[in-house]
Amino acid sequence: MALKPGQMLQKVLVLTLFPTILDGGSAEQVQGFVTRFYIQCLGRQPDSEGLNEWVGRLLNGSKTGADVAEGFVFSEEFIGRNHSNETFVAILYRAFFNREPDATGYKAWLERLAGGMSRKSVLNGFLKSQEFAGLCNSYGIVPYAGAPTYTASTYSGYSSSGAPGFQAGRKVNFIIWGDDSASNRPGGRVSGRTDINIFVHLNLNTHKAYLVTIPRDTWFGGRKINGYHASGANAGAVRAFEQFTGAKIDFYIVTDFDGFKPLIDYFGGVDTTVEENIADSFSGCYLTPGIHHINGTQALALTRARHGRSLYGGGAYARERQSAMLLADLLLQKRPMVSS
Repeated sequence: MALKPGQMLQKVLVLTLFPTILDGGSAEQVQGFVTRFYIQCLGRQPDSEGLNEWVGRLLNGSKTGADVAEGFVFSEEFIGRNHSNETFVAILYRAFFNREPDATGYKAWLERLAGGMSRKSVLNGFLKSQEFAGLCNSYGIVPYAGAPTYTASTYSGYSSSGAPGFQAGRKVNFIIWGDDSASNRPGGRVSGRTDINIFVHLNLNTHKAYLVTIPRDTWFGGRKINGYHASGANAGAVRAFEQFTGAKIDFYIVTDFDGFKPLIDYFGGVDTTVEENIADSFSGCYLTPGIHHINGTQALALTRARHGRSLYGGGAYARERQSAMLLADLLLQKRPMVSS
């Protein structure tokens, strides 16, 4: 059933990103940050009271990422597990560096503990590291009190390539399309329907980015908006979306199934949050609630999953919102690669 213009705003997701400041991420980002500590440190999903308490304090700026980390590691629940030094250090690597221990570092920390260093001192070593700061930055969270912040000059190497939008005030609009074609689908790799449509407004003066999902079933010009790419290719779709949004589109990004998977794999995968049980045999996505590190094949399955979905409006709306959340996660986590 096509979505009429008057219905559209009920199902649109708007994400606001602050890629060069550390004043606190969105509620969803911060929830993901706190949830990963429940999973990595306590081995369980968060209770709503504890989750809301930590998220609220991070959002209002009264707590930092380090405060949250200390709260978990020195909690009665964590201490009561009586972890060995080996397990303790391994947990710190997974929780604060988002990776398994490297042999050299792991050995060095264990030797320090064996030599009398306290676990609090070891924890402080992790919390003041660049890796932990990078993890916090990826969620839009201040790592610790007094941590250095990023400014626009940090990214002075960025080139606009002469794009008109940048020249006219350092503001640009671009659209991200997910094309439903693939080499192993009927018709092969063609200009297919854009079942994922994400409009992005980037303001380099304020260092903010706004991501707005446009549902594929939006009715525009007497047809579903996802069909303009199939009938008019990139140029025709740009014209249609400019008319629909009333905004000049400076760039477009389009990928199909065959392009999306290697893109995610090129970046080494992505950590993303799933908030409901997903078991979609159509897309091949089977994930439980929590934070998952997924590769290209899994990311494609997740962003296609619409069967049996209940959150975010269910169905295609859930798929669209999940796709935007995944792209936001990718941007924030891989920002150092893009800025280098």
